[in-house]
Amino acid sequence: MVYLFFLFFSLNIFSQQIRGVVFDADTNLPIEYVNVFLNKNNYGVFTNKNGEFFLKDIADNDSIYISCIGYETNKIRISELDSSLTKYIFILKKNIYQLNDVIVESRKKKYTTTKKINDSKGKNETNYFGFQFGTENCVYIKNESKSKGKIQSISLDLDKMIDSPKSCRECKVDYIANFSVKFYKYDKRRKIPSEEIYDKPIIIYPKNKTTILEIKLDTLYIPFLEDGICIGIETINTQYTNPKKVGAFIAPSINFERVRSSDENEAWIRYRYAGKWEFKSFFARDRISKYFDKIKIDVKVKYEKE
Repeated sequence: MVYLFFLFFSLNIFSQQIRGVVFDADTNLPIEYVNVFLNKNNYGVFTNKNGEFFLKDIADNDSIYISCIGYETNKIRISELDSSLTKYIFILKKNIYQLNDVIVESRKKKYTTTKKINDSKGKNETNYFGFQFGTENCVYIKNESKSKGKIQSISLDLDKMIDSPKSCRECKVDYIANFSVKFYKYDKRRKIPSEEIYDKPIIIYPKNKTTILEIKLDTLYIPFLEDGICIGIETINTQYTNPKKVGAFIAPSINFERVRSSDENEAWIRYRYAGKWEFKSFFARDRISKYFDKIKIDVKVKYEKE
């Protein structure tokens, strides 16, 4: 990534705040939904439709990470920034890999009628969970038929969160979340999600209500691979300035099913603002047995015609 310093002058940028704009290196257009976060401060934001962001409460010895689907992720030390400026322009370069070829190939195929392949109703214990901004939950969707196809839609089971529930009388809803939906290849050897298979942001704006939210994806030609896929749902902030870093009550909650009968993990979690941005197993144990919790996602697929 190239970063340029110009245009705006001030007394001192290290008065604990930074304003910036992120542009595409090839098109010179602003990039929306770029994740900009601080390494030590457990705080991050997304750029708006104009590619703009604002960060505050910054230590001089911290670093900024700038990441976006389809672009190189980069790190910049705060000490490298010119303290005489009030606004910075950052230029992101696209990743060069074969992702788009997979999408183009999917568009050339003919498909069957839609089939639901992951209907999880009534199979296991269920719980509704809410997560802090920057938390991504990921689940493996098996392809039992081993036939290739494309994703028609996915559905999330959401639950309305209310102020002062029985489990937490002092709790009040702080924020309404947005969700970033991601699709990954499944690494059979390591048994974890690997590289993403769709390079454009898919951002969902749910309301705080109890509903089955169907996300239609047919026109995106996201492939359903022979070995299945992993679907990630990240809870993100696109509208609040300086939200709580921990302990926020964020709505709506997402329905998870608790799986006790498998020794093979099918669910992972990672938190963007704590340590390495990498998936960890969702395995846990209670008084009954070992288990993992995974998002209840119903998936509709159109298979390729032979």
